Amino acid sequence: MKPRVELISAVSLLVAVSLAAQVQWSLPEEIEWRTGTIYSEGTRLATEIFSAKSVSGQELPCVLMAHGWGGTVRGLRRDAVAFARAGFVAGALGYRGWGGIAILG
Repeated sequence: MKPRVELISAVSLLVAVSLAAQVQWSLPEEIEWRTGTIYSEGTRLATEIFSAKSVSGQELPCVLMAHGWGGTVRGLRRDAVAFARAGFVAGALGYRGWGGIAILG
């Protein structure tokens, strides 16, 4: 019975850390944010797209990001902004059934 309690405690801690990382975030002024759609074998995957305003309209290399089992697209926003600041277009996709695009915030 004890290993089961430890497993439940560990999973609960991971979920709490993941949720905490998604709270209290706002879009930096120099970054553009928009929603998009990626299709994978006919399945629509909601995507958030980040790029620097200073390079708007230019062709840029792209980084496509996907969250793990314990996360959502919201948990990738800070990393997507870092890639955008480094000169990439960053697309963060959400897996089917993991929710759509939420209001930014």
